[in-house]
Amino acid sequence: LYGTGLRGAPATATIGGIGVPVNGPVAQGQYPGLDQVNLGPFPPRIGLGQKEIVIRQGDSISNVVTVTMRAP
Repeated sequence: LYGTGLRGAPATATIGGIGVPVNGPVAQGQYPGLDQVNLGPFPPRIGLGQKEIVIRQGDSISNVVTVTMRAP
């Protein structure tokens, strides 16, 4: 996931209310000011279908992003 103003503080994430591992946030590298957060691996209990992703840093909560999880 990409965003701005994420660097410098640890983050946590949930997908469908289930905690997932977070790598980052770190500088994206190509565009100044753009940050990247990598999520995963996802636990199998997340399941398939539409899920909401939320990133938290301290007292701040991201906008909710809705994604559709499907089998490869």
